[in-house]
Order: sequence, then C-alpha cells, then structure tokens
Amino acid sequence: MIEGEIMKQYIMYKKCDNVLILKLLVKRLDFYYSSEILQHISKIVTKFTYINVLIDFCNIKTMSSSGIGLLLIVNKRLNLEKRKLGIVNINPIINKVIHLLEVHTCFNVFNNMYEALKMFSDADYKKITEQKAVIIQ
Repeated sequence: MIEGEIMKQYIMYKKCDNVLILKLLVKRLDFYYSSEILQHISKIVTKFTYINVLIDFCNIKTMSSSGIGLLLIVNKRLNLEKRKLGIVNINPIINKVIHLLEVHTCFNVFNNMYEALKMFSDADYKKITEQKAVIIQ
C-alpha cells in the first residue's frame, strides 16, 4: 500500500496477466476530481506495460463532461501504445449518457467484471480478487 493522506483515496489498482484494473474510489467523476485522477492514471499506466486497461466504475454515481474527457484522453494514449481501454460496472444513467454521446464506440463497455476479464485476458475473476490491491492517494 502506498502511504499518504487517507482522505484522498482516488484509485485502487490490481494487475492480472495483461490487464491492469483501475477501480475508481470516488463517487463522482467531474471537474473536481478528473484532473487529479487523470494524473494518477497516467502514472499507473506508465508504470505498468500491460496491454489492456480496465476502469471499474462501481463507485461512480455521477459523471460530467470532464469525466468523459478523461476517458477519451486515456483511450487516446492507450491507442497510441497499441493498448485497449475498457470500462465496467457503470450505472444505467452513465451508460445512457455514454451511448447518447456515442463514446462507447471508442472503447469497450462491459456489463460485469467477469465479461471484461474474459474478453481482455481470459483470466478468471477469482484470480483477480485474491490479489492485494494498491491504493493511490
């Protein structure tokens, strides 16, 4: 675990095979959080050279245009490096916005973690949940 201020926990990440899973720990992905989260994601993605990156939205309740921008920036960077981005566990409202804006055509949107991992790495979800997570603050 990386030490720092407990109050500023933004991302938890896990790695498995060729997948890096980023779990967002905030409840909203908006102007307030997007810039810092993007910086953390950039550091993590640079540190790990896994082919695919999967962002878990299970905690995200709302997302603004800044959140959409964050996804597009991360996707563009990964595409330049011949890597793929996927998002998983998005709530129905965010899913609707992503589809209305047709952003879902830029990256993979998965219904659940098992489906995402199967598509990205053929890894078993159990294998992922047994690994320790590192919290980025």
